[in-house]
Formats: sequence, C-alpha cells, structure tokens
Amino acid sequence: MKFIHTGDLHLDSPFRGLSDSFPEQLWDQVHQSTFFAWQKIVDLAIDQQVDFVVVVGDIFDREHHGVAAEDFFVKQCQRLNQHRIPVYLSYGNHDYQDVAADPLMLPENVHVFANQVETKCLQLADHRQVALTGFSYGSRWLEKDLAATYPSRVNADFHIGLLHGAINQGTDNHYAPFDVEELLAKNYDYWALGHIHKHGIINQQPPVVYCGDPQGRHINEDGEHGCYLVEEENGRLVPHFHPVATITWQTVIVDLPADCKTLTAVRSAIVKQLNQQSSDRLTIIRLVITPRQQLKVDVDRLLDYLQHDSQDQQPISWWVMDLTVKQQTELPTIDKSDLQYWQQAASMVFTEETVKQLMTDSKLQRYHFLADQVDQQMVNELQGQAEQLLGQKGVSDEDSAN
Repeated sequence: MKFIHTGDLHLDSPFRGLSDSFPEQLWDQVHQSTFFAWQKIVDLAIDQQVDFVVVVGDIFDREHHGVAAEDFFVKQCQRLNQHRIPVYLSYGNHDYQDVAADPLMLPENVHVFANQVETKCLQLADHRQVALTGFSYGSRWLEKDLAATYPSRVNADFHIGLLHGAINQGTDNHYAPFDVEELLAKNYDYWALGHIHKHGIINQQPPVVYCGDPQGRHINEDGEHGCYLVEEENGRLVPHFHPVATITWQTVIVDLPADCKTLTAVRSAIVKQLNQQSSDRLTIIRLVITPRQQLKVDVDRLLDYLQHDSQDQQPISWWVMDLTVKQQTELPTIDKSDLQYWQQAASMVFTEETVKQLMTDSKLQRYHFLADQVDQQMVNELQGQAEQLLGQKGVSDEDSAN
C-alpha cells in the first residue's frame, strides 16, 4: 500500500510582504506557485499509482477564496479520478465551513470529513481494509481537544488518523490542541497532521508526521517544501519526503572580506556569492551582511543595485527582498556575575513560547495569526537585535549607579 500525505495547500495565497519593487514579470510565477505545487503532487500520485491521497486542511488560503482556486483544485481531483485514485480531505482553520452545506462541486472520488470526528473505510485492490479517521473545522478557532474523541484502532489492516491541529503548548491553543501521547495511545498505523507549515516527523513508529505546506509563502517558511509519499515496508508505513515547491525562500548571510569597503566592492562580492548558490528555482532572499569592520555604504542604494543585478539574469534565479547589515557589536563590559544574570534572563525571555505569549497578551492579540509565524530563527534575531542595541548604547556610570 502507498498513499500521499499533503495539506496546507493555501491555494490563491496573496503572498503579502513583497515590496512594490518586486519585478512584474515574477508576480505571476509567485502567485501561481501554490497551484503548481498542488499540480506536482497530483502528478506524483499518478506517476506512483498510489492507492489514495489525504489532504489535511487549509486547501484554500482563506474562507473567501477565489473561484479560480476552487476550479483548479476540482480539476486536479478530476485528474486523480480518471486514474481511480480516491481523495480524503478535511477542512482546516483557513477554509473552515459547514461540510453539510459545502458548495464545492467535488468529483465522486473525493471524500470530505464531517465537522465531527468520523471514520471512513476504503478497500484496496488487494482487498485489504484501510480506516481513515478525521474531521473538518466548522469555525476558525477550535480550542477543544478533539483527538481525545478519536476512536481506538478499528478492525482494519491499516488505520490512519487525519488531524489539522497544533501540539498543546499550555497557551494559545486555538487549533485543535493535542498531545502526542494521546495519539500514540490510539494505536493507529499513521497520523497525518496539518497546520504547521514546516514538514517533519515528530514520532517514528508509528509515524506522526506534519506534511508542511507544499509551497513556502514568506521568508519564515524557508527551506524545502513538499509532500510525503507513504509506503508500506515490512508491514509498516514509512513516509518519504518529496519536494514540489517551485519557489524557495532563504536567509543568506554574506561575510564580507576586510578589503570590501566601497559600494562597488560590496556589491560585487554579494552578487558573486548569490550567483554561485543559485538554482533552477527562483529563490527569494533575505540578505544579512556581516562586515569585518564598520561598513559605510548606503544600504538602500545597495539593495536597489542588487535588485537591478538580479534582473540581468535570464531567467531570474534570485531576488533580494530585503537587506540588513549586522555590525559586529559587543555587549557592554560587565563582570562575570552580571554576565551570568544576563545569560539567565536571555534564556528565559528569548524563547518561542515567551514571544508567542507576548503577542497573545499585547495589543497584537487581534492578529492572532502572527504568533503562528514565530520560530527559533525569529527568536534568535530578536536576541541579536537586543544585544546590538545594548552594545551600541553601552552602560554609563549613571546607569551603573542606578
């Protein structure tokens, strides 16, 4: 047996965050990338002749999506139908809806999970039975632990759980919170998870797997994105990751040589490095420059030059979306006891949970989706910025006295 595990397609994503300077000839490529990713997943399913496809939530980017996104999704499902490949899908927090009143004209091979936990059964070509258990969101937020209501393993050859949700963090549990231990207690053969946009296996056997979104949509969704082809190996289900994204996002750090002092020299060094690591896919870059000495160049002008340089390529393989200079700064001189307190405080303040809690408790709480974007890279950047500010300001005798 083999199947594809995907989710978080976010078709018709608006790709907010790119500036007005973004090349017009690339806009269509970027906007279509979520569609291309779903098409490549369908291509993979047909090529591998999988038994079925599971789509775990957030097919569309928002509840009020465009007709073009609906039409494209349906047509790809029809392609699967032509090859007799069934699709099992659930709606997530972005495309939540009353399933009983779902207006989407889906082909007969598509099976949608209801707004309450239910189990669907499938008979494979070799007559073995597969049970699939899941649910669809009926509202944007779902604070109840629905994993607790999933039935224990039924009498089937394979039992697969579909769950669009987040691991219980103790706070900000708006998205079907669960604990890994309660999933394992169900004795399923595979847990297909959605909602978190970075793919990863959080338990090996049985596999508990986040598929991630197949196409990263902003700089915090960097790295490879794709889907999992899950295959039966020696009676166990084993996930294999397949990249499908047509656009990648990447933070690139350029360590400038000591002799790079002029705008021309800095520009040349950066372009040389970016050209060396360019690929056949468009890479949208957040550039961080770390000079060995104080860099005295117009950063905005440098960014304009780099964006102009990228358009000299045919086709364009990289684009610098923003640029920061990370000057070498040191914390104010403090004794060992004070340094110990700083390190202790930093370890408590600069954590994913603390930053998410701050966003939840502050005036930003109305924008609850911002907390979803917090990752360790963002936290590290915040700590680095704090240390730079401390280093630039220093500690005066008056500060010490107080």
